Amino acid sequence: FQDNMGMSRRKLAQTTGNAYVLVVKAIDSGGNSISDTIDEISDNWFGTAGDAVNVKSQMAACSGGDFNIIPGYNPTTVSPETEAAYDAIASATAPGVIEVNFGANIKTSGMNRILIAENILMA
Repeated sequence: FQDNMGMSRRKLAQTTGNAYVLVVKAIDSGGNSISDTIDEISDNWFGTAGDAVNVKSQMAACSGGDFNIIPGYNPTTVSPETEAAYDAIASATAPGVIEVNFGANIKTSGMNRILIAENILMA
């Protein structure tokens, strides 16, 4: 994008419509993770257990109802090869949240956040 003076501009995130969100609770090889359960995380993000003030509700409020967060994945972007895995996510007890275990211990490995994210993606 460029403004009227030919200067490059950044592309901002989507601000209207539907956005699918999948929250990942990461657990390292030493069992280190946040203390919230996946049910609590789902409620905090999407209000699935009655939390009236959550990420989904606040994004909708800030956008005047024009931006809607949907827990989980976008079914139109899933290949047939991965459909079963995504269906398991969709039927999870905590909508929009999954737990991922990865093989490094963040307290003893000296990993930075980029390496931790890469390990989670590979898990």
